[in-house]
Amino acid sequence: MARDEHWLQQQCPGIDDVAQQRLCRRRFTTAGGVSARGIARWDGSGWLPVGGGVAGGKTFSVSAFAGNSNSLYIGGSFTNIGGVAARNLARWDGTNWYALSNGWPGTVNAIALNGDSLYVGGKWTNRAGKTISCVRRWDGTNWFNLGSDIQYDRGIQTVLALCSTGESLWVGGRFALAGGKPAASIARWIESPQLTLTPFTEATNGREKIQLDMDSGLRGFLETSTNLLDWSQLPGMTNSWQMDKASDFGQWFFRAAIGQ
Repeated sequence: MARDEHWLQQQCPGIDDVAQQRLCRRRFTTAGGVSARGIARWDGSGWLPVGGGVAGGKTFSVSAFAGNSNSLYIGGSFTNIGGVAARNLARWDGTNWYALSNGWPGTVNAIALNGDSLYVGGKWTNRAGKTISCVRRWDGTNWFNLGSDIQYDRGIQTVLALCSTGESLWVGGRFALAGGKPAASIARWIESPQLTLTPFTEATNGREKIQLDMDSGLRGFLETSTNLLDWSQLPGMTNSWQMDKASDFGQWFFRAAIGQ
């Protein structure tokens, strides 16, 4: 099998009643002698086209897809799919193709779904061809950045792979920083980190404890202030701090944040 040919098992609506299909994606115009531009499916006995395939000059290709019980999303490098104008990103509902707003202005390398959110990775470029973003979230209506995105100081950054697991999105590609933090080509994004601060429960030796609970894998820190203007970080990156009883110190304020 050619190196740039990939397989994945995927549930897609409207194709047939087979629980699991095999979809093939790459730059091709036929599959098993059947006309299929850029995307085809294997039903267990033969190849079939998917909605007319993609078009877009000599460089058209499909590089990524992801599906749920309602839709199949595909991305790559194309301007038209099944007769519908779509810039590098489209949705198939089992019968028809739909463009996603104005599409993705650059090549799509990876797609991942998490609930109602579609994550897309690649290179989002401006009119001058400069990469301004590499991974974004689509909620069905609008695009959202993921923090300050990824960065690479020795060349052009790009996202090559996405994987969604529960509350986390795993991102792989060519980058050295993610959200300004060191990340050697792989990083994890949590869309809505959960922090719960439980103040002043009884600890030991007459002391009190502040407990910080957060999503698995995160680390937090705690800051204190007496005037809500000047803040000092308590030592340690942990989830529990002990101190003398607050009544001994007058009025204190506490706030928690996620650390590196």
